[in-house]
Amino acid sequence: MKHRIPRSPFATRLSGSARETEIRIRNIFQGPKKRPPVPMMLLAALLILSCGWLVSCQPEEDGPSGSSSGASSSGPSSSPVKEEILLELLYQSAAEEHAFEDSVPVQKELMATLERDGRTLGAAAFTDKFGTSLCVGVMDDRSETLTAPAFHMAWQGSVPHVVTFDRDGTSCLLYTNNGAYQGYTYGEAGLIQFDGTGITWVWPVEGDIQEEDSQARAGYDAYWEDHLALLSPGGVEIFTENKDYGPYAGSPVQWSPESSQQFYPAPEDDLPIGTLWNVRNWLEEFTRDSRNPWYASNTSALWRILSLTAGQSQAHPVTGNVLQEYQLLAVDNYGTDYFSALIRISEDSGQVTQVVDWIQGTWEEVSACGYPLRDAETVSALPLPDSQPLELMFCSGAGAWGTLLTLNPDGSFDGTYHDSDMGVSGEGFPNGTVYLCTFRGRFGDIKKLDDSTYAMTLQELNITTPHAVGEEWIEDGVRYVSSEAYGLNGGTEFLLYTPEAPISDLSQAFLTWFSGPYDRSALAEDSSLGHYGLYNKSMGYGFFS
Repeated sequence: MKHRIPRSPFATRLSGSARETEIRIRNIFQGPKKRPPVPMMLLAALLILSCGWLVSCQPEEDGPSGSSSGASSSGPSSSPVKEEILLELLYQSAAEEHAFEDSVPVQKELMATLERDGRTLGAAAFTDKFGTSLCVGVMDDRSETLTAPAFHMAWQGSVPHVVTFDRDGTSCLLYTNNGAYQGYTYGEAGLIQFDGTGITWVWPVEGDIQEEDSQARAGYDAYWEDHLALLSPGGVEIFTENKDYGPYAGSPVQWSPESSQQFYPAPEDDLPIGTLWNVRNWLEEFTRDSRNPWYASNTSALWRILSLTAGQSQAHPVTGNVLQEYQLLAVDNYGTDYFSALIRISEDSGQVTQVVDWIQGTWEEVSACGYPLRDAETVSALPLPDSQPLELMFCSGAGAWGTLLTLNPDGSFDGTYHDSDMGVSGEGFPNGTVYLCTFRGRFGDIKKLDDSTYAMTLQELNITTPHAVGEEWIEDGVRYVSSEAYGLNGGTEFLLYTPEAPISDLSQAFLTWFSGPYDRSALAEDSSLGHYGLYNKSMGYGFFS
């Protein structure tokens, strides 16, 4: 069973700092970091606040603005004096329930308020070394006292998010409070109604869960034993837990999408039924072992979808199937890492069939590359030197293996892969073993992203080795094994970089392959690549001229 982590000085702690928590979690999964740390949470928060449409712990970013949609933005609207009094009352109520770690001052933030009939509902966040807790309570404006003890939620390493809105004339507050510990994520969420006198829960249970022995409280606690909720446009997406999960190799994922709950209008309501749900399932698979904020494998429920916006549509020239483009934007629980993707969904199946482009990083990094992702210029030919074929090599410099690819300006290519192992010999093949593949194919949908970067899709890949993959034959005392086209297999989205591409703009996964015959000392942060490069985005492989 899943329980709140005890707040003990003898327990391994995760800091209240969102960035430190995230780094600790990443280290648990993967050991030393493989990329430079992202900016501090404070900088990220300032960036988020500068973009009014983004979701963060600040309520005005979480909810849609404007009363015409039926949902309202939720920044504190009462007077500064009232806010200060309410915040202190909530803190005192929370402190009565458990002791905050106060070796450093506890950070206090009033996240949202709702005023009605002389009373004010407040949601506040309190951050100590263990994490950020959420406290919700109602103050009588005249007596400046709480009408009842506040409801307090505290999880190890947690970060709360809130949205306020009106539904059928009733003021509502939706909250999530999720945390992480030792490779596990967990949390709770709820929808509260405020009628001007008190608060009641309407989801995931109905009633007053503040009564410890009530049926509503028992149902609430039982529900969050094996569920997790992430805010999404208009409500929440709900995940169910796999009890066999563990942070070890071969484990199933911890969380699987179960359902969604819509509480207030959102622009995504106009999308075809099931679109947002299908994108959520695609996002889980696409970011499970990479492209996630932990930079780890076998992750789940780490990206919170902020928006999904429809773009252009196009029909397949042969099948006639219509593909609809969508722009996806998501953020991690801590508001420090963002993921954006331009995807295409088949109108026939409703499934994501193509990833045109994607980017992950801080908001500063994502916005620097253009959000929404820029409409790339379609080109008919690659900018190869003298419009002649270009030879590119994929190798590590260790071992006698490599893939040589000859790329033509129109995107067509051919090549060979070989791996010689002269130490693996036997009867009939005393001269060792060679793994071999010859291939040809074509890149299409070539688009110019900037002056030094071209995106293209692997549309054809044909193995031309005169033997099926895996088949063996002996020739001149050598055993040959027919193999895959190593470096091209496992991905369809590629980037071609020209020699002018700035090193600072390139993926570390891609640059890792700049070895063997290449001089890695030339890869200074302020320099350019100096070679043509071909990047298999899904697999992280790099070819160089």
